[in-house]
Amino acid sequence: MQKKLLMANIIAVILGITLNRYVSDKYGHNGTVVAMSVVVGIMISAYLCLIFMKQYYAVLGISSFVLPILIMFIGVLINNDYILVTGLLLLLILIPITIVIVKKSRNN
Repeated sequence: MQKKLLMANIIAVILGITLNRYVSDKYGHNGTVVAMSVVVGIMISAYLCLIFMKQYYAVLGISSFVLPILIMFIGVLINNDYILVTGLLLLLILIPITIVIVKKSRNN
């Protein structure tokens, strides 16, 4: 199961990079904003779906990634590199914290 999930994540990242390059080459900065808004919409939809399915551990894990990605989206939207880097750093800080919290909450 984890190998399938890992392959799905690798394929999604490669597809996202390829799609973003194509869209940004064709439409410029506005294409990147549209692509990021689609990604944010999908993430929020997945978040709400998990809440309705009562998957609380998954909600805890995903909620720590939604906020930094929204901050990064705002940074791209207003073309501000400082906000974009802040969102990226926040994401890198929250990944290990989220892993520890989810592991501890699953053990209880």
